[in-house]
Amino acid sequence: MEPNLLVGDRLFVSKYTYGYSKHSFPFSPNITNNRFFFKIPTRGDVIVFKTPADNRTDYIKRLIGLPGDTVQIINYNLYINGEKIKKRRIIQSTVINCGARIPDANFFEETLPNGVKYIAAYFNTGGWEESNKFIVPNGHYFFIKRL
Repeated sequence: MEPNLLVGDRLFVSKYTYGYSKHSFPFSPNITNNRFFFKIPTRGDVIVFKTPADNRTDYIKRLIGLPGDTVQIINYNLYINGEKIKKRRIIQSTVINCGARIPDANFFEETLPNGVKYIAAYFNTGGWEESNKFIVPNGHYFFIKRL
């Protein structure tokens, strides 16, 4: 998520923004599988989550796709529901720190369909050129890795 969030940064998050669940309490007691006061995340939100397969690692990603959306990368461009995400180059070229690596990257301001803007860094080499079309299943969300 560089340049917005740097490796080694510490942050505070609210576990309650999208409602309360058994994970809202210490030790995640198995009292219910429901979520109370649920609020639906919106496209562009930065969300901290754990996956069911790895309940130890915190992932910090920007929400790109909502249930029912179609997501695809074509010629280095992100498409949501067949619409190309607007991106504008904001820095010619720079070097950023990414853990132990120092990749060469270009920076773009991207604008999602709902108007949310953010800065994204793209590798100059080894980036994603193409992807298959992916339809986000109901009850799921799509996050994309950016530097």
